[in-house]
Formats: sequence, structure tokens, C-alpha cells
Amino acid sequence: MCGQIPGRTAGYEGGDRILTDDHAPVELLGMRPIDQIIEQELAWYKDIYHEQGLQGLLDNVL
Repeated sequence: MCGQIPGRTAGYEGGDRILTDDHAPVELLGMRPIDQIIEQELAWYKDIYHEQGLQGLLDNVL
């Protein structure tokens, strides 16, 4: 059921600042291990592609 909830909500107008946690330490610390995992996983696919070409990659994946 869609509708308004009278008396329980307030309007909001944004200001000049945008707050984000894109550069939070926990984000930056977690990016390197994730990038390494992705790089390791992609190495298998890259090797097949370089050795067998696109068809070899498709044959191994599908």
C-alpha cells in the first residue's frame, strides 16, 4: 500500500557538501586483497586465451 505517513516524516533539502565513505581506510585496505584475488582468478583464463585462443577459452568455460 503506497501513501504518506502524516506527521511522521520531514522534508530534507541537501546542502553544499556530499558525504561519502569511498575513501574510508577500511575501503582502501580491502581493495588490495580483492584485486589480488581477481588477478589470480583471471590468470587461468588469460593463459587459456593466449595458448588456445578465443575458441579454446569458450570450450573450457562452456
